[in-house]
Amino acid sequence: MASAKSYGDAFARRFGAERAPVFVNRSIRKSEVAVTFLRQETPTFELSDPQPVEDAYLLSMGLLDFPGYRLWEAGKPVRTEPIKAPQITMYDLRAQPFIYVNNPLVGLHFHLPRKSFDALADGSGVPRIGDLGYPHGSGIDDRTIYHLGMSLMPAFERPGEASKLFVDHVTLA
Repeated sequence: MASAKSYGDAFARRFGAERAPVFVNRSIRKSEVAVTFLRQETPTFELSDPQPVEDAYLLSMGLLDFPGYRLWEAGKPVRTEPIKAPQITMYDLRAQPFIYVNNPLVGLHFHLPRKSFDALADGSGVPRIGDLGYPHGSGIDDRTIYHLGMSLMPAFERPGEASKLFVDHVTLA
């Protein structure tokens, strides 16, 4: 199973926040897909703690611009570009990414273990994907991810009223 250190409150503390609500989808065999809503409106002006090494990807959708975005992977700086909300950034957690928290951080963060991709591919009878290709250090405009993410916002605002079936289907999508 995925490490709870990769999402929720443990994820929030990496960026100087105390808490972050999370929904975890356990419907995929031997895997957990999670989506965390982070609201850290006060920059720490420090480096975040690195993400734990894990065979997983992190897909982040910021709801605020991040003009001073700075990223490190495997302990080395990565060339970056300013992020314009609601661009998506991706990270391979095997590289222990971390950032400089010089901006408020408000957004959704999808924890996507490779086991999930493998299980979905195996269940569909298609080849496994291997590594995902993505631009390191820059944002991606993805309207589909944006709309899927935004459809979860009411669930984060009123988690007691959120349909688990709905949340599981959106996180699976």
